Parts: sequence; C-alpha cells; structure tokens
Amino acid sequence: MIKICFLLQPFNQKISNSLVGMFSDKKVPILLVEEKHIYINIVNDLVRQVQANISSEIPEALAYDGQPIYQACLYLAPEEEKAFSECLPEGTKMVRWNGGGADIISAEGGKITGMKRLMAQLNLSQNEIMAFGDAENDIEMLQYAGIGVAMGNAVESVKETADYITDDIDKNGIQNALLYYHII
Repeated sequence: MIKICFLLQPFNQKISNSLVGMFSDKKVPILLVEEKHIYINIVNDLVRQVQANISSEIPEALAYDGQPIYQACLYLAPEEEKAFSECLPEGTKMVRWNGGGADIISAEGGKITGMKRLMAQLNLSQNEIMAFGDAENDIEMLQYAGIGVAMGNAVESVKETADYITDDIDKNGIQNALLYYHII
C-alpha cells in the first residue's frame, strides 16, 4: 500500500503566519487545510453557493488551531482575484478551481509536483499517467500527463487543453474515458 502523506508539504512558518493573519482578518472567506482538519474563518452566501455547486458540505467555522497548513482556499469572485493576488504571501500562487473559489498553494507546488512524487514512488514515466480535470487548477496537470482528460462539465479553457473530452462527472465520465482508452 502506498502512503500518500509523502505528497504533502506544509507551508513554511512565514507563509503560514501570513495566511493566519488573512484568516483572522475575516475580510474574505478563507478555508485552511491541515493534515486532519479543514475549516473556514467565515461563511457567507458565496461560500454556501460554491460548496453547493461542488456538492460538498460547508466546512466548520473555527479559529486557527496552530497546526501546519498545507493549503488555503479563498472564496472570491473572479473580478476580485487580481487585487487579492497582490496581497498573497511571497512564495505562493493562486489557482482558480471554481468561479467562486481559488486555491493558495506553494509557488513550487501544485498537482504536477504531487504527480512527480507519486510517479517516482511507483517508478512510472510521464507517458504512463492519465489525469482528469474540470477546473483551471487542473490545466497544468492535464498538460503534464501523458493523457489529459477534461470532464464534460469542465470549463472551456480546460477542454481546450485536454487530449480528450469525456462525459460529465455525473454521467460516468471517468469510466467512459477509461473505456475509450481501453484501460478497462
């Protein structure tokens, strides 16, 4: 069995302190991801809408508890992104995953970094990897994978990047792509 924890790398203390400051200011909803907890600073209509759109429960609103932070998510409209990106801690980047949500991740991190670590662990090459995605934060991963598959419900920019477009996630899109490529 492979332990996925080797893929995780928390933010350094300087970045964490900056994110905690933004979290505590409560100017915008920010979700923090720790090893064992995911929680948010405030819940507003945008948070409720985004979480409903991805069929996910609203994280509990809690205070920061001092644990290492692996990722942060912002809930903000696309037109707010440019102004907010200028406030990001040095060494981080923002990647949008939804019309109302964006991840804050390490500038050196991202899905490709995780893929490379997993590939090294499993002794796989790039052309042996298939990746599935539906949002802007998946574009680099789809470009990197040997086969990049966009879900039918993906945003247009993801579809333009993909090697193949499958059905929506709710219409067996992953299974249908695996059948198309004769993997199953």
